[in-house]
Amino acid sequence: MPRSTKCCEVLLNSATWRRGASIVVIVIKLSWPPVSFCTTSYRVTVAAQVKQEAAEEKAALHIPSSVRGDTGKYTITAKNEFGEDSGDFNVIVLDKPLPPTDLAVKDIFADHCSLSWKPPADDGGAELTGYVIEKKDDDDDFWQTLPDVVSGTSHTVKGLKKGKKYKFRVRAENIYGLSDPAETDKSILAKNPYGRHTCLLIFSAHCSRVG
Repeated sequence: MPRSTKCCEVLLNSATWRRGASIVVIVIKLSWPPVSFCTTSYRVTVAAQVKQEAAEEKAALHIPSSVRGDTGKYTITAKNEFGEDSGDFNVIVLDKPLPPTDLAVKDIFADHCSLSWKPPADDGGAELTGYVIEKKDDDDDFWQTLPDVVSGTSHTVKGLKKGKKYKFRVRAENIYGLSDPAETDKSILAKNPYGRHTCLLIFSAHCSRVG
């Protein structure tokens, strides 16, 4: 009886795990024992391994401790002297987002300033729930988390003290946690722009009686 020309069958199209999970999943069923098989991916760590199991009838992918970078399309190819066949499947590893980018400070005054930034390059596979802003006085060793609820990519930080120097950090957040911070390169001095002053105008009214 001639052998089947299809040597493997994909058992899984895609699967999702959280970062750090040990991934062991049987991804193809072999119609006949192959000589060798391998995996490829858009982004695959060196820890990823393919294991042959169950009397050479199945092949499984094993990633001992998954990271976000293991996300991608994997192709397993089974080969023997009669030919080869391949099967594709997708792995999705969920994680906290990457940090925001291009954090900048502008519109600096004695008691407030404005921050702006860009969203992270990778949201970790989940929708961003917001951003957390921190500030630190140069005379202090501790970062203070602002209570403000921030959903956009800009925010006005209030409550600065005139003459103090500050640094700022911004973190992105999703349901899996907070990103590492994006931090301003240098401190800013809380003061009003040069030449800004308050003018007090006094008007006097003169009344004269007519007639």
